[in-house]
Amino acid sequence: MDVSDRTIRRATAGLLIGYVALAIVWSFVVPLGGGIDEPRHLRYVQIVAEEGRLPTPPEKAEAISHHPPLHYILAAPVYLATRHLGEEIAWRALRGLSILMGAGAVLVTIATIRRMVPERPWASVAGGAFVALLPHFQLITVLLSNDASVTLMCSLMLYFAVRALLEPRRALMLSTAAGLAGGLAAMTKMNGLIPVPAALVAVGVAGLLRASKVELDRSSRVLRNVVGFCAAFSLTGGLWIGRHLAVWGTLESDPPWPEYMWPVHTFGAKLWRAIEGLYRSTWTQMGWLPGPHSSPPPTPSELWPRPDLETPILALTLPLAAVAIIGGATLCIRWLRSDETRGRGAATALLFVAFFLAYAAVAHSAIYLHPGRHEAARYALQVVGATMSLFAIGPLVLSRRWRVVCWIALGVLLIVMNGVSFWEMYTYMIPTFAPR
Repeated sequence: MDVSDRTIRRATAGLLIGYVALAIVWSFVVPLGGGIDEPRHLRYVQIVAEEGRLPTPPEKAEAISHHPPLHYILAAPVYLATRHLGEEIAWRALRGLSILMGAGAVLVTIATIRRMVPERPWASVAGGAFVALLPHFQLITVLLSNDASVTLMCSLMLYFAVRALLEPRRALMLSTAAGLAGGLAAMTKMNGLIPVPAALVAVGVAGLLRASKVELDRSSRVLRNVVGFCAAFSLTGGLWIGRHLAVWGTLESDPPWPEYMWPVHTFGAKLWRAIEGLYRSTWTQMGWLPGPHSSPPPTPSELWPRPDLETPILALTLPLAAVAIIGGATLCIRWLRSDETRGRGAATALLFVAFFLAYAAVAHSAIYLHPGRHEAARYALQVVGATMSLFAIGPLVLSRRWRVVCWIALGVLLIVMNGVSFWEMYTYMIPTFAPR
């Protein structure tokens, strides 16, 4: 389909406006303090802004002090500029900062796909739309937390690594930029470390790709790119990690739960529970789609049980996920076999590896450390750009008609998920669980 750059720019602008509008609506739907650990994030910001220091380990329960400081440092000026208007206005302004970070992640996702498949401009719009409309992404970007910031930083890291693979002549500069973004991700939230190895390997691979007018041999190019990445990372995230280890002694803040507290006990049962739960929680925060996994009311209620809308909706996403994975893998192998498209194939492989590392890390936690993590795909949403990019790129293996069908089908399903989530929030979750 021939399409002008102006049309794509207008579609991108409309998508960003739509995302911000939807996020603002969600920000007012979710009560202040109703997000996960939101009051503790607010207290962290207050300590940084009003006392000019970081919260200490004894303040962990109050101010979630084991988190890195970058988001709270960025949020402090927003809080200082709005606190005289009242705590509610300041809180909503801090939520607005998260929404802007989320918009940045959407834009970076669009730019990443556009670099990878410039001849398919609608693929980039589709990938950006999938991120923007994903209900769980909406959750993490409408609350006061550091999740939106780490998602933006990880998206930037992968974007620069993709460009290093596609532009070997500029690989050193782009590798350094990727290392800087990775370091800032580690200074924002510790799960920002998870996709860093994928980006590091990618910039090294960029040195192996053929580049005209590059006089250095391959081994020198690899070393140069890796050193650039590591130096930028070390001067940012590396310094913070050293300080964090000196204070806390470990990167993992939660000790393993005792075995008797787990609902299942065999490895196979834990593995299946993690796979099934992480798939469901990729799409929405658990409980947003009514069904068998809805939270029961604390007292008998005429609103319980909830109708099962979760199962049919998520069942419809399964074939689309299969197309994303199988189609993306097929294109990755096909592109890697050709000199002209090898960088594109390596970039697709990078998205797959980042996706795998993030989910493997959460699954490991759900199997060995914390039984509640089986529904905590929000800990893998720092690579939401890579995940949703695969849903945009995978259908490219199909004919034009079926490609468009897959894109439209997923977009419609995401819109339905948002609509059902709004309904469930108003009719059940807020009346049942919101403080009165």
